[in-house]
Amino acid sequence: MARLSLLVLGLALLVGSAHAQDLASLFGGIFSNSGSGSGSGSAPSPSSPPASPSAPAPPPPSRFDPNEGGGEGFSGWQDGRATFYGTDAWNIHHGSCQYGYLDREVGTGWDIAAISDKAHDFQNSCGKCKEVRCRPANFADGYGQWLERTSVCYDDYSSVVVMVTDTCPCYYPTNYDSNKRWCCNDMYHLDMSVWAFEKLAQTKWGVIAVSWRDVPCWYKPKNAAKLPAWGKETPPPSWYKAPWGFNRWQDKRLPSLQKTNNMRAWSAGRK
Repeated sequence: MARLSLLVLGLALLVGSAHAQDLASLFGGIFSNSGSGSGSGSAPSPSSPPASPSAPAPPPPSRFDPNEGGGEGFSGWQDGRATFYGTDAWNIHHGSCQYGYLDREVGTGWDIAAISDKAHDFQNSCGKCKEVRCRPANFADGYGQWLERTSVCYDDYSSVVVMVTDTCPCYYPTNYDSNKRWCCNDMYHLDMSVWAFEKLAQTKWGVIAVSWRDVPCWYKPKNAAKLPAWGKETPPPSWYKAPWGFNRWQDKRLPSLQKTNNMRAWSAGRK
């Protein structure tokens, strides 16, 4: 702008004052139509806005919803491993939570578990429930032995709900090697009843990787794990008999279920 003004002044001096006004008018028109300032010329057409980036494609549908049933009483999914017991000397009716005989029609029935006394959630764990599903993965035991378990699950989305009724002690003199192998919290560990375990994988594997989360004991999974059509449930030992005169209302888990879950553990429907 300043250079053009000097140019006008220089030309005016050359051509004389008579033509200076005409030159100023000419260059003034150039300035007013330059598109800047408040000139009376038409405004330039705005350029088209850049195209918005296309939205990312939605993820493929999952066979299970990790947030299904979220809310009070539910935690996020965590990784762990699981063994089983119940048909040997370790009786599910003699758990450290002292519930005594467990009726198959109360709460989670015989789908129960023991957790390590070194686990972060061991304190006050009796009567709490966990949803467990098999996880195709390799992992190590407490001695560092690597175990291949990537293809042992019936599937990776069906789940079983177990109630904590027992403890898997890290130090147990009469079963020292096995308890140290699984129950000293090198990895979160559940020792489940054989009847819960065999809904996720064949018992011949002994131990599997799992995913688990805390759930209310009334919760019914959308994809409840079941024995395969070709499977056969492990028969209970002959000494798994209810005490004489026992009925389900004497199951000592009931007060906990009544208090925390308003008896919804009896419901067969999804909540």
